[in-house]
Amino acid sequence: MVFIILLCGTTLSSCQAEKKANYQILLNSSAQDKQILFFSDERNLKEEVNYYDALIELKEMFPKEVANMRVISQKETIAGLNITTYPTLIVIHDNQILKRIQGYLSKEEIIAPIEEALSHN
Repeated sequence: MVFIILLCGTTLSSCQAEKKANYQILLNSSAQDKQILFFSDERNLKEEVNYYDALIELKEMFPKEVANMRVISQKETIAGLNITTYPTLIVIHDNQILKRIQGYLSKEEIIAPIEEALSHN
């Protein structure tokens, strides 16, 4: 009985530790490319439609970066990024945030800053 309680306690604590991650773990550590992180709240997908449309267009211009994009659920806590608004889209390069956009925006308001961040070296 004690073994089962200890096993359950260990399992629960490891699950909680996994939910709170440092954003650097999310990045492709071997990649020299810019990384896109998309923070999504699946409870409010209607508010993310413009982001999806923008990402489809951006994929034509930046196929590798969009293909390597990481989608992070609202349920996950990511240390170091202070995500309080969903959706949020972040472009990171060399562990530096190049661009952050968040909240309800038009497709054009999403594409322009992300395109700029992905275009510059």
